[in-house]
Amino acid sequence: MSVHDVLEMATELSLEDKTVLLTSLGEQLAADFTPEEVEDIKQAVAEADAEFERGEGIPAAEFYKKLGL
Repeated sequence: MSVHDVLEMATELSLEDKTVLLTSLGEQLAADFTPEEVEDIKQAVAEADAEFERGEGIPAAEFYKKLGL
């Protein structure tokens, strides 16, 4: 499953299912990254959430385009 697939799927999940997904991702982050890298990732996600809440988010298609996906 690609990152694109996960992001698309996550937008359609219920709050309960998002919690399960985030818990699973958190466990994988802990296994695959150093504590410092995990903190950087958490900070980036928190900043992205705040931007989204302020209405500063961009549509997924535009995001993928900027990443060259």
